[in-house]
Amino acid sequence: MRKSACQNSDFMGKTYSLDMDKYVIGNYNYKTLLNGKILVTTLHGGWAILDEDEFRLLRQGGVEKDPELYSLLLSEGIILSETNISAATAQLKNKHAQLFSATTLHIVTPTLRCNHKCVYCYAASKPENDKKYDMTKDTAKAVVDFMFQAPSNKICIEFQGGEPLLNFPIVKFIVEYAKTKAKEMKKEVDFRLVSNLTLMDKDKLSWLVENKIALNSSFDGPKGVHNKNRKYDGGKGTHKEVLFWIEKLKQKGITISLMPTITRHTLPFFKELIDEYVRLGQKSFWARRMNVGGFATNVWNEIGYTPEEYLEFWKKCLDYLIELNKKGIDIHEGAISIFLKNIIFSKKYQGFVCLASPCGCAWSQVAYNYKGDIYTCDEARSFEAFRIGNVKETTYEELYSSWDVLDIVDLTTGQSFDCAECVYHPFCGPCIVDEYGEHGNIIKKPNSFNCQIKKGVFDYIFNELMDDKEKWGIVRGWAVGDKECVSCATKEKCQ
Repeated sequence: MRKSACQNSDFMGKTYSLDMDKYVIGNYNYKTLLNGKILVTTLHGGWAILDEDEFRLLRQGGVEKDPELYSLLLSEGIILSETNISAATAQLKNKHAQLFSATTLHIVTPTLRCNHKCVYCYAASKPENDKKYDMTKDTAKAVVDFMFQAPSNKICIEFQGGEPLLNFPIVKFIVEYAKTKAKEMKKEVDFRLVSNLTLMDKDKLSWLVENKIALNSSFDGPKGVHNKNRKYDGGKGTHKEVLFWIEKLKQKGITISLMPTITRHTLPFFKELIDEYVRLGQKSFWARRMNVGGFATNVWNEIGYTPEEYLEFWKKCLDYLIELNKKGIDIHEGAISIFLKNIIFSKKYQGFVCLASPCGCAWSQVAYNYKGDIYTCDEARSFEAFRIGNVKETTYEELYSSWDVLDIVDLTTGQSFDCAECVYHPFCGPCIVDEYGEHGNIIKKPNSFNCQIKKGVFDYIFNELMDDKEKWGIVRGWAVGDKECVSCATKEKCQ
């Protein structure tokens, strides 16, 4: 069966007559899969899997000899005619919808101080008692004033660290001031806070819940693994205190989103890690790989892994989660859900910046450090190369019409790198921050660490997962939010 967004000539809600004498072959990339079939993709998100004979007709410009093939390629915009060129253009715009909107995610660092010293901390946090790394009220006000200059109707403010609870008065000030600004400017604002939880107390929790602050934390699973990865500044493991607050929140019916960061220490314990997430009532498990940056850079030989080792771990996690789903346990793997959304709904922007092209750094999201310096994204705070301004020295309009930002957007399209010739480019995008952490240069190198992992996931989806109807039905259901999702390897039902 040919695999595509739809198996007929319906394209963007319109039905076209098959005038098979007037078409041109659009630009496309292709790759031969393990089963001998060929994956063909276009920049605007059209894709199809063809057998050798069908691909030969495409290459030779003879698709009109096969009406069904012609219809498929027309519907995907792989071939273009007067009947579908406008729709293909509209799809390209839809796929890059983030470029037609302003910044919505604003990540704020109230302090770079932290009572932890986690082995992989990409923020390179500072000692707990060194208060010169705290944001002042004057800077906090300037940060909020700057973010509300963005012509966005909705603003999301996410508190990161360090540990935000170490400067809780500034967290409260920003929330209260942002609510006032939102009311004055008739905008919506919501809040998230990422905490290690070990400085939580009854009063802080009560205020966070009262103000509807979504909570996120890191939890690396079994005691032995967590304590190797996530330690207090003095070296003691943090598992006991973190688990206490996670379970207390669960007892109170307060939702908290958890995520592990995978180090070499984690690799043998995929079942134990997932079992802990199930026990704690989490509905999503995301095997987050490490960023090459911050503290991890200096100890990579000790805590890091190869792309192949990570992918083997990830596949074991995926298989185990699928088995749990077969037993009626409702938990899904977050990464593959995003990858599949980008494939299944390939002609629309899906909102996950790290798999977009442009990725959204400096455009869809920005990060502010304790001094009010503006960075392209959360992970970029480790590197001065990604500082693009300061809230006290520029306006939103000045910054977002500057070459500093426009060059970043250009670089994250992937059109200047090997991404431009990659068959997975419509579903993916480069991360220049990861490249800088790995190589010391924002120019993407072929088969970098980040790239190999993403390619490995896509290879697994197209070469193995799609051919296993039972597994495909389960993971596809995670992506489209339908537990009864049909167990087929087409996108037909998802459009």
